[in-house]
Amino acid sequence: MYLILYSFWNPCVKEGMSSTNSYQPYSAGNIPALANKNAGNIQVLESKITTLEDLPPQVKENTASIKKMSEQIFKMSMAQKSAATQFAGTTPHNITGTGTGKK
Repeated sequence: MYLILYSFWNPCVKEGMSSTNSYQPYSAGNIPALANKNAGNIQVLESKITTLEDLPPQVKENTASIKKMSEQIFKMSMAQKSAATQFAGTTPHNITGTGTGKK
C-alpha cells in the first residue's frame, strides 16, 4: 500500500528521461536517440528500485512501533476504565432532582 501511495505523491519518473535526467522529447524516426532515452529511463527506474530495497527494515520497524503503541493505548484505556469504575462504582447511583416538577 505504501508503494502505491508513494508513487502517486512522488512522481519522479518521466517518459523521455535520458541519463542526464533532463527531459528530451522523442523525435520520430531517430532510433538511436530513442534507444538512448530509453536507456536513461531504465537507469532512473533502476535507481528508484534500489531505494525500494531499503524499505523492508523500515516497514518492520514501523510495524513494531504501531503494535507497541496499540498496546499502550489499550493499557491506557483499561486504566481509564478502572479509574472510572472505582470512582462511580459498579452499581447505578440513585439520581434525584430530575423530575419535571409536576405532581
